[in-house]
Amino acid sequence: MTIESYNPIWPETLIFLGSGASAALGMPTTGKIAQLLYKLSSSDGDLSSRVRSVFQDKTFQKEILDLFQQLNDIENSNKNDKYIRNLKNNYSWNTLESLISICPGNSENDFKLLDLFNVIDLHLNNGQGFHIPNNDGDKEFIDLNKLKKAKNTLKLLINLIFSYKYQLVLKNNISTIKKYAQFADILAELMQEEGKYYSSKNYSLNTRRFYLFSYAIISMNWDPLFLWYIFNAHKKKNDSPIRIGKPGVKLKLFNDMAHFLGVRAFDTKDQKIWYPLNETVVQRLNDPEYQNRRVRVGKYYFPHGSLNWRNCPNCGKLTSYLGNEWDIYSESLFPPQLLKKLSFSQPRSKEESDEFDAGLLDSLQCQYCGKLTSVVDIPMIMQSSFKLNHSSFIEEIQRDMRVAIEGAKHILLFGYSLPEDDVIYRSLLAARKKYSEQGNIPYCSVATGRIADAPNKWLKGRELDEFLDQNANSSFAEVVKTAFDIFGRNNVRGYACGIPAVFMDKSGTNASKARVKKLLYPKEVFPNNWVER
Repeated sequence: MTIESYNPIWPETLIFLGSGASAALGMPTTGKIAQLLYKLSSSDGDLSSRVRSVFQDKTFQKEILDLFQQLNDIENSNKNDKYIRNLKNNYSWNTLESLISICPGNSENDFKLLDLFNVIDLHLNNGQGFHIPNNDGDKEFIDLNKLKKAKNTLKLLINLIFSYKYQLVLKNNISTIKKYAQFADILAELMQEEGKYYSSKNYSLNTRRFYLFSYAIISMNWDPLFLWYIFNAHKKKNDSPIRIGKPGVKLKLFNDMAHFLGVRAFDTKDQKIWYPLNETVVQRLNDPEYQNRRVRVGKYYFPHGSLNWRNCPNCGKLTSYLGNEWDIYSESLFPPQLLKKLSFSQPRSKEESDEFDAGLLDSLQCQYCGKLTSVVDIPMIMQSSFKLNHSSFIEEIQRDMRVAIEGAKHILLFGYSLPEDDVIYRSLLAARKKYSEQGNIPYCSVATGRIADAPNKWLKGRELDEFLDQNANSSFAEVVKTAFDIFGRNNVRGYACGIPAVFMDKSGTNASKARVKKLLYPKEVFPNNWVER
């Protein structure tokens, strides 16, 4: 008896989703967040003028300013109500300002978020406080309690910035949202067609060859925008599914988050929980014994956590919030903030209602044990050079993701610049190349940044080299050169017209199925791929 080799199936195309992917929508990049935080903490002008310069939309300006003034004065406040105690116990804006002031950089363009993350994580990791000079020239000791409060404040402000920017996207950029939604619709259509093709080849329906999408997404972002557009695209397809095989069974699409988590149900006023599918469930649903439907899933990783997650401090379970409705324009997509005009979630229980009445608008109950959670309980991995111990679910996601990287044939850097703080991912990708069998080095596509007058096509070889020489100081050139170092010059192509242009038709009006295919499945890697047939 001959024993055959076992080569497990993993997604062939791995999309590294960076902040540049949603920049066209108006969502902040890492660099933009750094600029805004620097402005807020600088010594130029009083606090009110700095807040107004960052949060310019008058719909939200007064409330945001009130919050900053409360944070600024909290240590001297004599009030003792629930809201003030929460601010005192969990946040310290003054400490965060001090930490930003000692970071390198003398302007908003020089300051890097990485340096702030490093200051915080270095000392939390060591378990020791440290002295810094204060405004009077004296030494101020930052103990661990202040450091933790500063990190909570950083979480609070990053959440606030994202939530604020998202509302501006809904207000000013609906046409661009439609383009991204079309992109997600095409991805869903391709995964339907892929399932139909594999079914026609009589692949076993409860094996990965049939049910696992040929692409996966690693979101280096904290926001859920792409996930939300994909969720909605899948729902549309699932509401009117295609049929495969005989006697024509419905085919439905879902996502596997690489960890079992509960989602606060979208379309109900009750405190209900909804569970995304995972491979365990998919295998059972696709068992030949059951004939009512067939299911396919795509891997979606959040290795840095998500703004929409809450890690319960009581039971330790992970839950997710994605708003109150199925709608790509949902204003409630981001979790509630400590501001009424940025809190679109209505309380679903007496416990949440009591918190809202006390001004703790960011409170959400754990869907498992009922414990109230807040912004403090969001599992956000700060992208510092000091990798602390993470929650078990982050470790589980990252382990699954590492294996996916090992199995990928095509790495797509989609608005992701392989920054210096992401040393883990640089190392993983470099090791993937080094230990690949000869001729099995992954191919890399770079679609990040936007250069004016760049040709609206993929560049490679001599054409790419010439373009890089002409734009040597661009961020695009920097990313491509990093990709050269990791994957080799002959295994890299680049697109410099930016996102969403890379998946739009030449008129820029609609997303193009042909362009999406070319984005995910380059012929250099997939000459005989099913999408070309």
